Amino acid sequence: MITLFDAYNALNSDLVNEIADHRNAYLVIENAKLEAEDLLNMKKMGIIQVPAGGKVSWLTKEINDSFVKNELDNIGRKIFDMMDQVNFMKTGPVIPPPWRCEISC
Repeated sequence: MITLFDAYNALNSDLVNEIADHRNAYLVIENAKLEAEDLLNMKKMGIIQVPAGGKVSWLTKEINDSFVKNELDNIGRKIFDMMDQVNFMKTGPVIPPPWRCEISC
């Protein structure tokens, strides 16, 4: 059971870190020779300076949100199954209890 909780938490944590740390995007600087000091100055000043002919762009990773959601759902379902518990947070059609009476009763 602990390994399922660990897997669920790790998947959530990794996804949050990707977004928070901007690891889903890398800054690409082409045709420019930059020193570490240049990069620090650019970060400090909030601007990017490249020589003529230089190019700056973003290289981004596509995060398949459907895959992440499905994996979290699968792990969550396994946790409830192994605990032999009902997941009352499930979405979908709500079946009224048999004792509930409609207006026509």
